[in-house]
Amino acid sequence: MTKRSCPNCGYKYSFIEYFKKNFLIKFTDTIWLCNDCGSELSFNPNRRIVLIIIGIALPIGINSIIREWLQSIGLSNNLSFLVYAIIAFIWFVIVFSHDKFILVKDSRKQAKHN
Repeated sequence: MTKRSCPNCGYKYSFIEYFKKNFLIKFTDTIWLCNDCGSELSFNPNRRIVLIIIGIALPIGINSIIREWLQSIGLSNNLSFLVYAIIAFIWFVIVFSHDKFILVKDSRKQAKHN
């Protein structure tokens, strides 16, 4: 199973499609239908916890260290905050681009049984 793809048919979601469809609606407990095969998909909850820790908690934890370093190279307080926010957002996008999906229900199999 590759990142951001349906485990049933292999349909690969682009990061933009993933972000619009899933991340902006809910952060956890989201179920949606695969665009290609109609299977019910959700996030891998264990991987999601790891991504939350790496993607959000780590940048928050090292915020003061990075901002102090940015100020030590001559950036003002406001500019160092802006640069840090941009770096944190890029980090967040990169980390969450590695999300994996799990199969909740396979609609094709369900339709065959009915």
